[in-house]
Amino acid sequence: MKTLLKGEVNFVENHNNWSLEVEVKWNSRMTKTTIKSRKLDLDNDFVSCKLTQSNMLTLLSYITLWRSDSFSFNGKKSKYSDLILESPATLPLMESKNAIIELNGKCLIFSGKTRKKDLSSLSNIFILNEMLLKGIDKLNNETKTENSKANMDRINWTGENFEFLITGVDEIPNEEYDRIMTPNSFEWKKVIKDEWPFYEVGEDEFSFSWEIPGIQFTFNKEVKYEKAKKIADEIIENLNSIGQNAELLILESNKVFKF
Repeated sequence: MKTLLKGEVNFVENHNNWSLEVEVKWNSRMTKTTIKSRKLDLDNDFVSCKLTQSNMLTLLSYITLWRSDSFSFNGKKSKYSDLILESPATLPLMESKNAIIELNGKCLIFSGKTRKKDLSSLSNIFILNEMLLKGIDKLNNETKTENSKANMDRINWTGENFEFLITGVDEIPNEEYDRIMTPNSFEWKKVIKDEWPFYEVGEDEFSFSWEIPGIQFTFNKEVKYEKAKKIADEIIENLNSIGQNAELLILESNKVFKF
């Protein structure tokens, strides 16, 4: 029976709007479980973050997870990281040995170890992970509903009504700037006006200004909102493809603070 002292099982299954890659490894003492849950209908990548165990354990960890010295949070906060920190499923998951909960790309990743004979804890990992998935589903659906309503309100906007602000961006290499800060599905041309670069897309144009809160992103007054938003979304994708944590904020012109 020595072959039962060590082993590994891998499988993939689809569950609702998720694809789960599961890896379970065990030896004579411990079972390590890794669940990589990819959200198939997520419009934009999660803001990357990771929750790990600290070397110091305190009673506070059993009272309030997100204020505890027993856990370390690395990365940027977002509505999804807040959901994880506040979920009742998170603390028991993090009680696994060497536990990690991570948001990366479109994936929620859990990894942790349980004692080999503790089948109850192993089963609970899958139940608790599903609780997190359901919480993310609910938040994602709420966000889509809000965005849909906002887009309906903005359907008749032109460049007079809005500006964009891009946050979460560090320095961009000069040699890559024009490629990254331009759309992929539109033809564009760079022109210089009054010693300032503009990018022409058909009859419309846009420009950037680096300010304290982020990159101010403006279009000509006649551009249709739908076209401008598609251009902006493609630029956000380009930025995040090189490791940035770019987010697009939509500002109403009559509420914009002029930097």
